[in-house]
Amino acid sequence: MSIPGTWVVVFSLFIGAAALTFMEPTLSTELQQYNLTPTQVGLVFLLMGLGYTISAPIVGWIADKRQNTRTLLSFGYILAGISYLIAGPWPVLHLPNKLYLITIGVVLMYVALGCAITPTYQDLLSTVVHNGMPDVISTHSVVSGMFNSAFSLGSFFGPTMGGLLVDKFNFAVSSSIFGLLNLISAAGIIVFSLWEFRCGKGRRKTMYVAKFRVTNEDTDNLIDNENGVNSDSVERNENIDETEAPNTVMKNKLNGETAIKIN
Repeated sequence: MSIPGTWVVVFSLFIGAAALTFMEPTLSTELQQYNLTPTQVGLVFLLMGLGYTISAPIVGWIADKRQNTRTLLSFGYILAGISYLIAGPWPVLHLPNKLYLITIGVVLMYVALGCAITPTYQDLLSTVVHNGMPDVISTHSVVSGMFNSAFSLGSFFGPTMGGLLVDKFNFAVSSSIFGLLNLISAAGIIVFSLWEFRCGKGRRKTMYVAKFRVTNEDTDNLIDNENGVNSDSVERNENIDETEAPNTVMKNKLNGETAIKIN
C-alpha cells in the first residue's frame, strides 16, 4: 500500500463497486412510478446484468492482449459517470424523466462498470511488480486481498449510502452524486497516469519469459550479471599457472559461456 498507484486504483475500485450496488435497493422504488409489473421490473434488472456480462469478458480479453488497463479504466469510469447522470436524470441536464431514458442509462452504466472493474486486478498487479515487488504467489495474494477488500467495502457503502441519499433527497440527486464520483475517479486515474508517465517511474511494457513475468530492465540486468560472471571466470582462468598445476585446464566456448574442464 506504500505504492501511490495502488491507492488511486483501489479508490476507483471502491467507487465502482459502490456504484455497481447502488441501484439494487433504489432502482425498483424509482420504477414504481411507471406502474410496472414485477416481471417488467425484473426485465430491467436482467438488462443491467446482461450489460455487465457482455462487457466484462470482452474488456478482459482486450486488457490481456493490449496491456492498456489505464485507458480501459479511464474510459469505463467516464462512461459510468455519464450513464448515472442520464439515468437520474441529473436536474441540471433538464432531461425528461422517462422510462426508456432510465433503462438506457442503467444498461450503459453496467457496461461501463464492467469495463472499469474488470482490468483493475491486472492493473494493480502490474503496478506493484513495476515498482519492485516480485511476481510470485505471495504478491498475487496481497493484490487479491486489496482487490477484494476495496470491492467488498464499496459493495457495503453503495446500498447503504444510496438508500440514505434517496431518503434524504431523491433518486435523481443520488444517482447524480454517484455519477460525479465516477467522473472524479476517472479524473484521478488520468491525472496520476500522466504524472506517472512524465514525472514518476513511468510504465514500461512487460514481456513473458518462460512463464515468468519480467520487465525489459530486469532482463538486461540478468544479461549484464551473467556477462560479468563469465568475464570474472575467464580472468581467473588466465591467472592459473599451468606449469605448477597438477591438472590440465581446458577452456571451451560453448554457447557463449566459458566451460572449464580439469583432467
